Amino acid sequence: MLAGNISDRSLKYNMENTEKEAMATNPKTHLDAETDYDLVRLFCRLASTQSPSLFEANVARYIKEELRRIGVKTYSDKSSKYTKSNTGNIVAVVGKGKPVLLFVAHMDTVEDGKKQIKPIIKRGVIKSDGSTIVGSDDKSGITAMVGALSRLKGRKDIPRSIFVFSTAEESGDNGMGISYLKLKEAVDFAFSVDGSDKPGTFIKKALGFGEFNIKIRGRAAHAASKPEKGANAIKAAGIIIAKLNIGKFKNGSSLSIAKISGGGTTSAVVPDGAELNGVVRGFNVSDMRGIRKHIMRVVSQACIVTGCKYKISFSEKNSAVPFDKPDEKIVALAKLATESAGLRFNLKDLYSPSEVNALYGMGYNALGMCRGGRNAHSVKEYVEVKEIYETAKLLTYIITMARNIR
Repeated sequence: MLAGNISDRSLKYNMENTEKEAMATNPKTHLDAETDYDLVRLFCRLASTQSPSLFEANVARYIKEELRRIGVKTYSDKSSKYTKSNTGNIVAVVGKGKPVLLFVAHMDTVEDGKKQIKPIIKRGVIKSDGSTIVGSDDKSGITAMVGALSRLKGRKDIPRSIFVFSTAEESGDNGMGISYLKLKEAVDFAFSVDGSDKPGTFIKKALGFGEFNIKIRGRAAHAASKPEKGANAIKAAGIIIAKLNIGKFKNGSSLSIAKISGGGTTSAVVPDGAELNGVVRGFNVSDMRGIRKHIMRVVSQACIVTGCKYKISFSEKNSAVPFDKPDEKIVALAKLATESAGLRFNLKDLYSPSEVNALYGMGYNALGMCRGGRNAHSVKEYVEVKEIYETAKLLTYIITMARNIR
């Protein structure tokens, strides 16, 4: 059961001293220089609103209310029909004409919703009280996108820019919410605003992943009097574990086993069943295909030796295609906007999948975009206040400079 949303009164109480400290450090730190919009308060309100995967409705409601307050219309799509989330993706659009840009940040976080997140601001850094995550993954991305919308609303000199606040990125059991986004127009540039690094850093490669399941069927027999009549599924599983190249490879791909289960009906019987679950990761399809072949070869040989039968399934449902080939034009736009915003441009590899994988798999000209924050998914997570504003600024530069790219 979710802990519930923090009340405005509680939020005011929790934020009172931390905002004073932020203001004392720099009286204008928490306000957008162009709009006087308080992104720190927005981030803390979002962080304090529970939104584990598939339970993003409260955050979605708050985003819609906030955008309506600043004069930006929104709508909710029908992706919840497929993800089983309690809300669809929230979509907002500003601008008109070519090129068409798409920006995505996910509303869900890895928290279970059982304990209230209490954001604390100290020396220009936002973190939790140390007992939970703070949720900068990806609520700092959401906050920056709202900040960009507050700057751009009503402008007629900017290209059509679609902002999507998505669901189910962290869960993925039925696919990310963004995977079910349906747009009428073609998108020229798509950015996933989700990466734990300095604004100005963009993701040029992101690991794809695919789950797999191995079922081993042995043959039961008395473990003491007639073990030779049996086929030991646990022994086969042991050989598989010993022979698989588990871990990270030189090319960045990896193979991991997440779970092993099995056994027989009693301790007196040769175990006739075992099951293994794991994940294959890689920066390109060829590398992942090579690991799958390795798995199949090892499993086949282990079952020949032990006399067992097997079945291997590679999940298409819960998977992400590798992202490894960003288009030159979108990289040029990212570089131009970053340097124009006074930030340092950098490209990096991401050793996990994100929504950039989904966008790339959907055929979009995509690039991952870091939005600040560090130590995601841990109680040591934090984000610098300035990073939220830098990301919002960078988003506006990407949009206003997009027509300069030919």
